[in-house]
Amino acid sequence: MAVRIEEIRTDKPRIAIVGLGHIGPLGQYGTYPDGSKTCEAWDNLINGVNGIRLISHELFPDFAKYPNIRTRIGGFVDRSDDQLDDMLIRLGIISDLEFKSRAAKLASIAAKLALHDASLMQPYTIKKGIRRLTSYRVDPSIADEMAVIGGTGMGGASDSIVEAQQELESKVTTGDKLDPVWVFRALPGSLEENVTMDNSIFGESLGTLGECATGGHTTGLGKRIIEDEDAKA
Repeated sequence: MAVRIEEIRTDKPRIAIVGLGHIGPLGQYGTYPDGSKTCEAWDNLINGVNGIRLISHELFPDFAKYPNIRTRIGGFVDRSDDQLDDMLIRLGIISDLEFKSRAAKLASIAAKLALHDASLMQPYTIKKGIRRLTSYRVDPSIADEMAVIGGTGMGGASDSIVEAQQELESKVTTGDKLDPVWVFRALPGSLEENVTMDNSIFGESLGTLGECATGGHTTGLGKRIIEDEDAKA
């Protein structure tokens, strides 16, 4: 055990939360590029709506993968992958959707909702075939000074890691080449990697893994990174 003894710092900057983004069992919270704001999750929370419910194969088709799990009650995001893709497109993420795991899609949606809520995004035009499409990225003047911290309890990320390992074993057997983005599905850090790439953020990027306490760890680590002046946001 190591102990650091020093005077208590009194010059730490105060940290303000200027944008929120969320997607979970109670719905969404945050701001879309057109300025419209969704408060669904907050409204459900203060009205006492319960996000824990009976898990059915209709609401959660992936549950069929685990026939030996006896639990039939839990909290989950009841949006299909197609619905998540529609949300990503609305938020300006219009490429490589097929390479994102479900956990990465949820992280990308929450991050975009928060960044737009904080008014930190700028539109830009990209070419996709013969079309010109509008996407959004962090203001380039602050992109180097922003950090991204991804937290996972491995609940959703573990599926993509297992699938990536199975793909690797299959490719080794057949001699086929791996897709270049395979690594982004094979690592727990795929959450923050997707957020940094989706938003052109170039500052510090790292992940935390703390099971049920991951949210608290991630928030605390972000606060300390700003206090230590390793990032401004």
